[in-house]
Amino acid sequence: MSQVVGLRYAKALVNEAYNQKNGTEIIDSFLTLVEQIEANEKLDVLLRNVTVRANQKLSVLQPIMAALAAPQLVNNFISVLAQNGRFSALASIAKAVRNLRDQREGVQEVTLTGADAFKDAEQVSVQEKFAKALGRKVRLKVQVDPALLGGLKAQLGSTVFDGSLSGRMHRMRTELMKE
Repeated sequence: MSQVVGLRYAKALVNEAYNQKNGTEIIDSFLTLVEQIEANEKLDVLLRNVTVRANQKLSVLQPIMAALAAPQLVNNFISVLAQNGRFSALASIAKAVRNLRDQREGVQEVTLTGADAFKDAEQVSVQEKFAKALGRKVRLKVQVDPALLGGLKAQLGSTVFDGSLSGRMHRMRTELMKE
């Protein structure tokens, strides 16, 4: 349910943002505000609390939005979320906004997971290779998982390319068990 609500609100924000000349700035401002909210556990809990009135939530958020110099559309959108009691869907809305922005701007997110941290040069190289192979811009999201033992794993949407040592060992074990 939250994903459906999130997508509906995200479409409204993204469509209205791109109808204005500073659409990318509006989207970035909204996502920065969401990051600020999610980083503050007490604020996040307050906004999700259904017993706290919308005007109280907005009075807490106003100084944050002012400090971020949030565009008027973001302020209005946050007000609508407060009035409709939709802060519980904020993470879902933000995820959908990122996806819709990426679709409009031709960006593919690639999640790269390795056993060790990647050097900056390695990240740039991998990002360039994926961009060339996909024929579009790539946003690289890097994660570290020591359980991979070595190699790396790349995820594009729902497709996973597993070149990790642990993945190879798992495939080898599966093949051996078949025989």
